[in-house]
Amino acid sequence: MAVRVGSEELRRSPDAVIGPFVRLTVSDTGCGMDEATRSKAFEPFFTTKEKGKGTGMGLAAVYGIVKQHQGWIILDSEPGVGTTFMVFLPTADGVDNEESSPVAEPVADLATAGGGETILVVEDEQPIAQFVRRVLNNNGYRTILAKDGVEALEVWQARRLEIDLLLTDVVMPNGISGKDLAERLSAEMPELKIILTSGYSLDVLGLDPKLGASTLLLQKPYKPAFLLETIRRALGTKSEPSNKMVNNRWSELGSGHEN
Repeated sequence: MAVRVGSEELRRSPDAVIGPFVRLTVSDTGCGMDEATRSKAFEPFFTTKEKGKGTGMGLAAVYGIVKQHQGWIILDSEPGVGTTFMVFLPTADGVDNEESSPVAEPVADLATAGGGETILVVEDEQPIAQFVRRVLNNNGYRTILAKDGVEALEVWQARRLEIDLLLTDVVMPNGISGKDLAERLSAEMPELKIILTSGYSLDVLGLDPKLGASTLLLQKPYKPAFLLETIRRALGTKSEPSNKMVNNRWSELGSGHEN
């Protein structure tokens, strides 16, 4: 719902800003959280679930996405009472919605368009995977989708000679992270171009900023134009593919096999 943030929210959150915002409220009637748990709720990898039952990345991801959009979250919870999350996001007043909305239409930039290169897209979130596939296919690239690292390895064994670039999320299920996958594939093909994507920062992911000559980092969420720009930079120009070292940049700016 649309709200106007005032002094009350300023007292409840140091991130609050006075003005018009949209508030999304989510509540449950579960066991609730004590103060110690509340203080760590948004920390990456913190979870109260049993080992193997959760990664502790869900709330951290939500927190990161909300912060990237100049918003904040207020958490209310007490043991035995339940939990309420209030997410505040800026209104769209004054924003060019056509420009800011991610669309899968051709970007119409010859400098970043593909030249028929094949990209292995590894993403466990199907809406994001399909979005990326449409953007790439509509702009001159061929795509192969894999829902996790296990499936990506199967694709690699069958079609490795077709693949020009690996675009993979870092945090994935089933025991093989994007970083693990990238290391395995680059060990077999050192010249393979790689783009790691994530909504988390480098320190949270435990990644070395100096990843290697052929590896770039792309932070989620990203717009189609920047996705294409990053891919083109990794692959080099269409007329003269570049073998030079690619400068790493964590820049700010989405199962089955498909062609």
